Amino acid sequence: MKERVISGIIGVILAYLFMYYGGFPFFLALLLLMTSGILEFYGMCEKEEIPVLKFWGVFIALLFSLQVYFLNPYSELARNLLSLTLTLSVCGTLIIYLFREASDEAFYGFTATLAGIFYVGWLMTHILLLREIKPLGREFLLAGVITNWAADTGAFYTGMKFGRRRLHKYSPNKTRAGAVGALIGALLVFLVLRKLYGLDRYITLIQAILAGLLIGALAVAGDLSESLFKRNLGIDDSGGFLPGHGGVLDRTDSLLFTVPFVYYFALWVLR
Repeated sequence: MKERVISGIIGVILAYLFMYYGGFPFFLALLLLMTSGILEFYGMCEKEEIPVLKFWGVFIALLFSLQVYFLNPYSELARNLLSLTLTLSVCGTLIIYLFREASDEAFYGFTATLAGIFYVGWLMTHILLLREIKPLGREFLLAGVITNWAADTGAFYTGMKFGRRRLHKYSPNKTRAGAVGALIGALLVFLVLRKLYGLDRYITLIQAILAGLLIGALAVAGDLSESLFKRNLGIDDSGGFLPGHGGVLDRTDSLLFTVPFVYYFALWVLR
């Protein structure tokens, strides 16, 4: 438990500093996180002998973030390159399987390879997209991530104290009380951060209430989704990236759902 607490505190501090100051260090940290996450995902698949294209998947996933960072993500060039990358991810994966010896298992490998690219690579790229929004991209990102943490914390402590009824068969430790705690924690924290970060200039109270509840619900859904993968593949943790906390996906599963929502929500209210 001590190791878990120490590594958790260090992780939160580093994550906050990277998000707050942004720049190239933030970009490199995100690339490391993305690479570790997608390799964890493919590692889980390989335990079931699914013939994934690991390095191809990492390459395509990193292309998403490279384009966002080095190009204006809202320019016509960036949009065209993104469309090309999406097309390449599908067609290129199939072409590679045509020339592999294990082509009789191409369907499973193709599906798992693309799942890693989009589930980890594409969804995680929204962290960078959100940070690059003008104005207040940093504030929206911090508000979204901290609200997500509040949802996770609320779910953990509420579930531990009041949890009786299981929420989903694939995650026996998740309870309905914990889900309610996630909603309440996310709602309260997002309302506070809306004022603290000056987002109330763009977000009405009603919008903030709905957004806070949605972030809480998506945090729970993201957590359950990764649990679904792990139970299907017969493993407990996606990896050992953080001592006492499991792998990258164990720590970012809810963020993969909440940050994309906050990104599109920010685009809407800032329009």
